Amino acid sequence: MANYIRFDWAMKHLLRDKANFSVLEGLLTTLLNEKITIRKLLESESNQESEFDKYNRVDILAEDSKGTLILFEIQNNNEYAYFQRMLFGVSKLVTEYINRGEGYENIRKIYSVNIVYFALGSGSDTVYHGQTEFRGIHTNELLCLSPFQQETFKATAVSQLYPEYYILRVNDFNKWSKVPLEQWIYFLNTGEIPDDASAPGLPEAPARPPPAPPPAIPDRLYFPNDRGTGWIFIDNNNTQVPRFSKDKIGNVTSFSMHAYSETAGSKLFFFIANSQKNNFDGYKYSSDCLYTIAGDDAGSEANKVLAAGKYTAYRYGTLKHCHELPAGEYAIDLEFDSSRSDDGISMEIFDCDATPDNLYFTADMGDGWHYADAPAFTKSGKVFTYTVEADRQFYFFINRKRRSSWDAMTEANSSTAYGVNGDKLLGGNRTIDGTEFDMSLYGTMTRCFTITSPGEYTFRMDFTSGRPHLTITKNGGSGDDPILMDTAMPAKYTGVMLQGFFWDSYDDTAWKNLEKLAYDYSNYFELVWVPNSGRASAERSMGYDPVYWYTNHNSAFGTEDELLTMNGLYNDLNTNMIEDVVVNHRGGATNWTDFPEEIDHNGTTWTWDPSHICSTDEVKNQPDQPKPTGNPDTGDDFDAYRDLDHTSAYVQEGIKAYLNTLHEKYGYNGWRFDMVKGFGPQYVGDYVRSAGMKYAVGEYWDGSFDNVVNWITGTGLASAAFDFPFKFALNKAMNGNENMKEASWTYEGKAQPAGLVHHEVYKRYGVTFVDNHDTYRENDRFKNEKLVVAANALMLCSPGTPCVFLRHYLDHMDAINRLIDIRKAVGIHNQSEVEMIKLESNCYVARVKGLYGSLVVKVGSDMTYNCTDAGYTMVAAGNENDNNYCVWANVPIYDHVTMTPNFSPGDYNIGSPFKLNFEYTDVPEGAYLVYTTDGSYPTPNNGTQVKLAANRQAKAPARVNFTNSTSADELNLWIDKPENHVMAAVFTKDHRPYSPLFDGTYTLPGDMTGINGIDAECDGLNVAYNASTRTLEGFDASRARVEVFSTMGTLVATTPSLTELPAGIYIYRISIDGNSATGKFSR
Repeated sequence: MANYIRFDWAMKHLLRDKANFSVLEGLLTTLLNEKITIRKLLESESNQESEFDKYNRVDILAEDSKGTLILFEIQNNNEYAYFQRMLFGVSKLVTEYINRGEGYENIRKIYSVNIVYFALGSGSDTVYHGQTEFRGIHTNELLCLSPFQQETFKATAVSQLYPEYYILRVNDFNKWSKVPLEQWIYFLNTGEIPDDASAPGLPEAPARPPPAPPPAIPDRLYFPNDRGTGWIFIDNNNTQVPRFSKDKIGNVTSFSMHAYSETAGSKLFFFIANSQKNNFDGYKYSSDCLYTIAGDDAGSEANKVLAAGKYTAYRYGTLKHCHELPAGEYAIDLEFDSSRSDDGISMEIFDCDATPDNLYFTADMGDGWHYADAPAFTKSGKVFTYTVEADRQFYFFINRKRRSSWDAMTEANSSTAYGVNGDKLLGGNRTIDGTEFDMSLYGTMTRCFTITSPGEYTFRMDFTSGRPHLTITKNGGSGDDPILMDTAMPAKYTGVMLQGFFWDSYDDTAWKNLEKLAYDYSNYFELVWVPNSGRASAERSMGYDPVYWYTNHNSAFGTEDELLTMNGLYNDLNTNMIEDVVVNHRGGATNWTDFPEEIDHNGTTWTWDPSHICSTDEVKNQPDQPKPTGNPDTGDDFDAYRDLDHTSAYVQEGIKAYLNTLHEKYGYNGWRFDMVKGFGPQYVGDYVRSAGMKYAVGEYWDGSFDNVVNWITGTGLASAAFDFPFKFALNKAMNGNENMKEASWTYEGKAQPAGLVHHEVYKRYGVTFVDNHDTYRENDRFKNEKLVVAANALMLCSPGTPCVFLRHYLDHMDAINRLIDIRKAVGIHNQSEVEMIKLESNCYVARVKGLYGSLVVKVGSDMTYNCTDAGYTMVAAGNENDNNYCVWANVPIYDHVTMTPNFSPGDYNIGSPFKLNFEYTDVPEGAYLVYTTDGSYPTPNNGTQVKLAANRQAKAPARVNFTNSTSADELNLWIDKPENHVMAAVFTKDHRPYSPLFDGTYTLPGDMTGINGIDAECDGLNVAYNASTRTLEGFDASRARVEVFSTMGTLVATTPSLTELPAGIYIYRISIDGNSATGKFSR
């Protein structure tokens, strides 16, 4: 069909030239073989069809000088019922042009002239004529008019009273002829008029008709198809036929479809239609609904076999066949261009594995999205490159077609954007966390990419090996400069968080109390979340009414000095303190808006005024308060205090300085952001990246997985989020009627723990919890006290970063410590894989893979399950009446180190120095002991270190004797000063505490001194122990007071002769004239 001139609109303008009917008169004169004079052109109701009909079939109704009606129909697209259409058009004219009450003799003579550009019917001629005759069925006699009728009707035959039909099938006639009618048909086919044209009216016709208007643009296009699993039609259940995506840029309206065969080897069968039908025949025999490529034989019953490539398409209206493509994955694009000079439609079938003509970088670099003007990559063969420089976080697509908007880019079946191969597209933008990616063209791309750190980047898409490979290079860096700043929970993080407070826990959370418990808590927790420490509005406050940021961190939990001591100790123990950051709102010092002027630790003065408060804040309604003049809030309002305007650059910089002060001055290493629904997630991302800490989590209080994920991705993956969906799932599963199925969600057909942690990408960013300070005092509380440990067991034996609530920990410390030890021994981390073994209403059993082994956890009242897998042993359990849980592991679980001194702290009057040593058990490989004698805390950076030999398998305790040296074996620490404040703790090779803190003070009488066990001289005396005679010698026994003590301080002898003493170590004191000498000896 591409070889035929499109004459629908062109011929309409040519034949309807009211200023000169000679062209139309010439065609009719030639066709009817009599002189025809056109009196006027008429309008027929048959012209008033749908807009689609006006573009695909043009009717011309003329009246000649005799009053005869001549109907022209020019049909381009195949229509199998076109004969009936001819009848219908004539029938309508018969009724239109006779008035009610007129006699039948007034019915007009009608000629129906049909110029068709398709194979109508079966025949080899070019011109066909049809008329009505009546013949006898016995004699074949022609029924004629009577003389009266001939005179009345001015006709000689009955056929002259009836409509007559002419069909000109012009599409296969391309020979120039001397015959006038054939000259007209040649012109109608080719648009060419040779110089020797002689047919009436033809010389007056232009050599080329006026250009045709563009094709009609349908509201929608549909893709009924069979991908190898049966045809998809609209059915009784209202299943929708796949719909093309639609977009418009400039003059071009485009439709796109993602087309693919469902199974390997299956061909793809389809129609392209502007309406939905409920079966195959509904398309095959429908009217004016289908599109196909130029040259398609619409009447053929055989499928039209297509291949990847570019075509010109037209609206055919009807087809007797569908299209067929080989097995594969394709994007089908149709472009309707209003600037075209014909009604053709550009169509491309693009193989998704092929190299596109172009690639575009559709991006928001901070100045808004650029869609229709997206810059193109530079193409060299099958490699595309593009370089961009960014001064902030930015967002982008890589796409083969430009689109006009986000909706057009992400609409179903748009088939334009490339994504990471295998990406599940389950929510949120994908933050680039690497440099090399295998890519695929996605039929539907629901999210863009994000790069969170500024810099110059070069993107390289290489199609050489088939599907593209994307390489992203950060230019001008060191080569290992990360594209993603790792500011949320680190990948494969094994740490556990303690929420170190609950409502009104002013005693348990007092800074001095947390300092005292630093070694105990650090044995099990890498992160400790504490309340906001700045001075608040209320005297006794949990910190959610903050007033001071940069100064005055005296709070209800302690003084600023106590805070600094506490945080300093936890930092020395490599435990990260997490500050409860409240920056959604702020309180005034004495009224609603008088934020204090403060100087931060860098010397910058921060002054705040109403321009930093959201204009929507309720203070606007207070007559005695200044009106806020900031921008409207970017999130939920908080009624109690002033909502800060996070769109303000001053507020943003002030918060960044606040976080920097918290870290640099007060020793915090991470953030828990309060009420993050109150402001946009992008601001949290900006604040976290500015601070550069590894640990950040937001309180997005919402049970919807999608909503929480959207917040996380809105931060650019800079912050994790508390896993409220996980918490609410635990409530449903265990709070009331037991239904452990509620504790599991499905991901890619596999059961997983519920919440963020069910998803392979977002489990890393989920901080799981059973309760917190807010939920514990509200209806969301985990209310089944008997199952608190079981709920914690499920949490601690799942991916994500678990956060243990202090109230639960204080009530169930031993059980929770054991579960934490199991988690760490197995190496469970925030991205661990989970295999669900059994899931019933009373039984949840899952295998969880760690870095060093695996565990199996069972939660629920079912007591019949028992893990019998080889290598697994039971390592923790509750019971059927309380805390229904059990854990098995395939690695050994060891207790933390315990140390037992041979002398308990206290006052000793033995009169000489004595040796202190400890017994210890279960020392991990690489562990070491640190001790001090001056009352300072032993840390990896303070005190004397003693390497310990691993004793993980030993049954009997090992003994370490300390001295003021670090040599191996028999190390002795002598208590030899009037006051000896000894502290000691064991640390792992990762420099984390692995024992309680030993803290003891040993006091000796003030008049006693020792010289580390070396025999002493006093007033010329030289005291020594004679082992052969078992006697103390070297002094005048008649003048001396002799005292011999056991190492426990018991007086055992008062004479120099010691023959009765059992073997052992003893301490002597010899006193003469008020002076004394002390020493030790071995018997």
